[in-house]
Amino acid sequence: MDKSPIKFSYLTNILMLLLVGVLGVKLFFTEKKRQLQVERLFEEQIGMLSSLESKVDIFDQKGDGAKEKLLDNFEDAKNSILTQVSTLGKKIKNDKDK
Repeated sequence: MDKSPIKFSYLTNILMLLLVGVLGVKLFFTEKKRQLQVERLFEEQIGMLSSLESKVDIFDQKGDGAKEKLLDNFEDAKNSILTQVSTLGKKIKNDKDK
């Protein structure tokens, strides 16, 4: 009785399990990295919005020149947030394509 087909079958099963394990670990860490990027981006956006909120309070206390400054700061923060979101979206899309 020849046992070589059985050994070959065990070897392919072990290799398949290793491949599934490696892909599972890669998927886990990729998803974890993406989640951390989203959380970091969210924290940065919250920080920008809170600084704008404090500037609105200062605007209430100051005169006319503060309005233009506030609008400039608001536009800068908005553009920064949009840039970060689009960059993160491209990274996520590229990661999914890999």
